[in-house]
Amino acid sequence: MLVHVLDWAFGVGVELPPGQVALPITWLGTVVESGEISIQRVLVVEDDPVVARTIERAVRAAGFYVKVALNCSEARAAQGPFIVGVFDLELPDGSGFDLAQELLKQDMVDRAVFFTACTDGSVLERVSWLGPVIGKREGINALTRMLLGLEASTG
Repeated sequence: MLVHVLDWAFGVGVELPPGQVALPITWLGTVVESGEISIQRVLVVEDDPVVARTIERAVRAAGFYVKVALNCSEARAAQGPFIVGVFDLELPDGSGFDLAQELLKQDMVDRAVFFTACTDGSVLERVSWLGPVIGKREGINALTRMLLGLEASTG
């Protein structure tokens, strides 16, 4: 059985046997045994639009579909599920930690990662039990490596 796959980079359809994956520039998924496409979706919750766009570009370049939410309300309204949520801790309408707990409980995200400028040790210790914490000083590449590692451990 052949599977019809759309190359989002060029808008070209390609037929592939099940299990064989073409790698277009912006590949957003893998072909699973059933012949369906599994899209690896990431929710990014970051209130700074410049930082959010930078994260979006890097994570998308790593092969994920990215949905950006600039606050808790937008994140709650996003159409899940997502394999991971990337949360800033300090958001204009609430706590990224509380939001992560809520979305995990609702099965909207499978895992949480915190990407934050927070340096308060007690806060970081409290949130680290829920998911990995990456300081913004560590950079976008550290976040991308973490996401790729999470995908490999669940895929």
